[in-house]
Amino acid sequence: MLELQEVCFTIRKDGSDINLVDRVSVRVPEGHFMAIVGPSGCGKTTLLKTIAGLNPESAGALLWKGRNLSTDEDFSPSEVGYVPQFSIAYDPLTVDESVETAARLRVRCASTEELDQRIDRVLGETGLASINDRQVKVLSGGQKRRLGLALELVSDPQLLLCDEVTSGLDPRSEREIVQLLHELSRKSGRIVLSVTHSLAHLELYDSVLVLHEGRVAYHGPPARLNHYFSVQDTEEIYPRLSTQSSESWQKSWQKHGDTYCRMLAKNRERLMASGELRSVKSIVSDEAGDSPAEIPGLISQFSTLLSRRWKIFFRDKAQVILQLAILICFPLLVTLFSDKASGNIRKFSESRQNDMAAEIQEQQSVRADQAKVGSAISGIIMFQVVLLSLMGSNNSAREIAGERPIYEKEKFAGLRPAA
Repeated sequence: MLELQEVCFTIRKDGSDINLVDRVSVRVPEGHFMAIVGPSGCGKTTLLKTIAGLNPESAGALLWKGRNLSTDEDFSPSEVGYVPQFSIAYDPLTVDESVETAARLRVRCASTEELDQRIDRVLGETGLASINDRQVKVLSGGQKRRLGLALELVSDPQLLLCDEVTSGLDPRSEREIVQLLHELSRKSGRIVLSVTHSLAHLELYDSVLVLHEGRVAYHGPPARLNHYFSVQDTEEIYPRLSTQSSESWQKSWQKHGDTYCRMLAKNRERLMASGELRSVKSIVSDEAGDSPAEIPGLISQFSTLLSRRWKIFFRDKAQVILQLAILICFPLLVTLFSDKASGNIRKFSESRQNDMAAEIQEQQSVRADQAKVGSAISGIIMFQVVLLSLMGSNNSAREIAGERPIYEKEKFAGLRPAA
């Protein structure tokens, strides 16, 4: 079970403290699918990141399976999966290669057969098995969201946090993603929390958490949402929230919250009685590998990253041509300029001349030769420095721009920084 007890997240702005998340208390049982909704800027994503540990809570407590995450051990990488709004994956790789890389980085498998079974299972669960050979860059928006889910599911997380994974999708794709999340919550007793601005398809959720200015305005069954806010249509809820202050909504919820919590408990009992929702104990008894997945070692992760980088490099034709052009043109240009630097430098004659004018002319000729050859050598060195700097800055810029979001994501999932 996931439990939030008076959780706050506070920032300092213009000399005063502002609560982006203000005393949020929620209990979410295993196998539960909860929507976190509310107007823009109400703290939905902030709350999700606070649960994930990306934002440290300023007050209150986060409990996971009875363990206080603030004072005791935090989530292990395999316990939680965080799906960002936009899929973070490399365009040149195929779907199968992306999932395989994620599995190799996050899960220690005893054999190649076990790895293949894990990959096939995840592709099947997310509906990507039929397009596993397609490159990421040709996927549709909905398919990329499925891929983002697949990358997190390789480690079988018991808590799946989804941040706006349905935004920007057409109605059909949106419903398919919500339906997929609903099905995932029914497997292995997984808790799925989904932040969304959309109020469509709420009937697929077990409960809905409504936030207003960082405070809880409602948490209960989707079917009771319109009744609680006294509206005829779900789309009227956001305008309705603006009619009162967030503090008033919070106080109202504190009066009625227990009633709606009992409704959620009854709904859960009904689902378990019908067999649609199974207890965690019965699931564990039927499935092997119930212990958290082990993270691969440093050498294994390093070799996986190296292999991925090798594939990406050789599939980027423009980059390969650029590097080959630099490698070929660089020696040619150095050869062309080297002739000017290889000539003999005129030396002073050993015998001293009596003619002062002739001696001055000889000194000027020797200095001119020295300056000519020195200039050529300096030009070659400068050319080498500039060219190598361009190569380095080009590669560095590409790496920093392309790798940073993926690195942060994979580090959260258990990637060792040393790898």
